Amino acid sequence: MKALVTGASGFVGSHLVEALVSRGHEVRALVRERSDRRWIQSLPVEFSTGDVSDPSSLEEAVKGMDWVFHVAGVTKARGLSSYLRANAQGTRNLLEACWKRNPDLKRFVLLSSLAAWGPNSPHCPREETEECSPVSHYGFSKALAERETCLFVERLPVVILRPTAVYGPRDRDILAFFKMVKRGIFLRVGPGEKYVCMIHVRDLVEGILLAAVGEVPSGSIYHLSDGCVRTWSEVARTMAKVMDVHLREFTVPVSLAKAVALLSEFSSAITARPPLFNRQKLREMLEDGWTCSIERAQTDLGFRPRIPLEEGLRETYLWYREMGWL
Repeated sequence: MKALVTGASGFVGSHLVEALVSRGHEVRALVRERSDRRWIQSLPVEFSTGDVSDPSSLEEAVKGMDWVFHVAGVTKARGLSSYLRANAQGTRNLLEACWKRNPDLKRFVLLSSLAAWGPNSPHCPREETEECSPVSHYGFSKALAERETCLFVERLPVVILRPTAVYGPRDRDILAFFKMVKRGIFLRVGPGEKYVCMIHVRDLVEGILLAAVGEVPSGSIYHLSDGCVRTWSEVARTMAKVMDVHLREFTVPVSLAKAVALLSEFSSAITARPPLFNRQKLREMLEDGWTCSIERAQTDLGFRPRIPLEEGLRETYLWYREMGWL
């Protein structure tokens, strides 16, 4: 099959490109002019320079493709407009290019996020089809990307995937968490435990590929995780175990966390760089749970996560050490 991957040079995108190539598919990688291509530079892929925010750069990229995997997206930005431009309007641009230049496309897979659906209790009572209730600018922009995708349900065979917290080699977002635990510290914000589901990047890629070949109705939505619900404390302790460090746990008052978020936003305004931590991120962190059920993906797609958390975290830690990131 011929596959276009947006965001091909990024964390998830590069792993997806590798998996497609290893299975004998022809890959066209949509990358920006200044994208760091180190993870896929040596692979036998066709590079197409473009950006989902630039419609004129997409029409040639989608031509002749059997599958389009829309992985590109902004996870950190200084304001709502930046999220909307990249995540919502960018998705719309790509869908319109597919409809205009490749209406016989076999599958369009949107990689969304659980942030679009919103927080959930650890008991997972909500279904994928229930209304989205995001609590952050990022989640809102991804929910709008899903809405744009659903507008094309009758025109293109679309599938929407909502992964939980993704980790693995090449990821920089969870690296900050690793660095904190490496120092023997885990900071819990606010009272009570917070619950989370996680997924290793290779399990996520497997889910993405299953969505491409699955005989499911256009507009189907699936949650993807490793199938387990844990507290962040449990995740931190597992990290400490694989790094062989003694972990001390502290509770940070919400008021102090807000002050740190404001300081981070102030620093971002000066440096003109997106903040790693801000009030939007804090709002997500204060929710009791970011959990889901993968029953629908298991039933419809045959999705079976294979990488246990401890094994995945150990692999990630060793990779960080090898690369000198940790």
